[in-house]
Amino acid sequence: MYQKADRAKLLLSTTGAGEPDLPRNPEGVALIGDPRNDENVIVSQLQVVIIRLHNKFVDHVRAEGTVPSDMVFAAAQRLTRWHYQRVIVDDYLRRLCGEPAENETSLVDELMHFDAKSKRFKYDLDFYLPRTRAYLPVEFSVAGFRFGHSQVRGVYDLNENVTQRPIFAPSDQVGELDDLRGGRPLPAGWTIDWSRFLTIDGSVPQPSRKIDAKLVTALFDLPGSDSGDTSLAFRNLKRGQALELPSGQDIARHLGIEPVLTSAELGVEEPTPLWFYLLKESELGGGTRLGPVGARIVAEVLIGLIKVDTQSWANQEPTWHPVAPRVARLCGMVCA
Repeated sequence: MYQKADRAKLLLSTTGAGEPDLPRNPEGVALIGDPRNDENVIVSQLQVVIIRLHNKFVDHVRAEGTVPSDMVFAAAQRLTRWHYQRVIVDDYLRRLCGEPAENETSLVDELMHFDAKSKRFKYDLDFYLPRTRAYLPVEFSVAGFRFGHSQVRGVYDLNENVTQRPIFAPSDQVGELDDLRGGRPLPAGWTIDWSRFLTIDGSVPQPSRKIDAKLVTALFDLPGSDSGDTSLAFRNLKRGQALELPSGQDIARHLGIEPVLTSAELGVEEPTPLWFYLLKESELGGGTRLGPVGARIVAEVLIGLIKVDTQSWANQEPTWHPVAPRVARLCGMVCA
């Protein structure tokens, strides 16, 4: 996973056109910690971006000349993690959990705020309270953080030449370049133009779908299923049932969030599966952000993970600000 000529840098492979790709073995299998990060070319290229960022920080640390050579990797690793954490807290969660009403505190600032007197972060977490080490509650992993499945588009443009590619083509019709499935070397010319996914220098990216109780057709015929359960919706609901998740109504009452949505509002009988409840809760609110139950689950867990991470920026250097220019501008808007 490391470059032979420079062990502080992570390894990348290249396509036939010289474009960066995940490191792969001779069979095209990605040499990464979690194989799910190679399930489609969008996610795999996002990991490529993170690897490239780490390698850029290696150069940055060396140029500063303040870190011993045997500590360069650790310093670049720390910078990569801290920038990622700041984006999650200062941008992602604030967009996802909604803007506060007038004269109210945002959910993010309610759960995590900087105390100027002690120069430390203070937290007000009521439900994510690990005793010894971090963990992912099943309400988060099996329901709350699966809201993104409803945002997946049926087709994407990767760049000006590779356009309108389905995320997954029907299994019996797929050719090598017909869809965006992963598990293979990146095809030449398929490097993502990220201005089509993020607002960069005034670009207008292709929007995700809203958070609602609908999934695109492609997610009902997933590739690579041995069990025959090709529907992502079916898998999510089946997993929630197998793990005996509480219903959406029970979770809302446990969190003390009113009003609890009724069967008439949801369009299904009670008790309602938690995953569906959270999607419908967002849909009824416009679908541009999570509803109050979904926002509370996701925000408490992600902020709680930062709290219990002894190596997070919030614990190590609470006053630290990003050094990458774009991230610094982004975080400065809300944390100056």
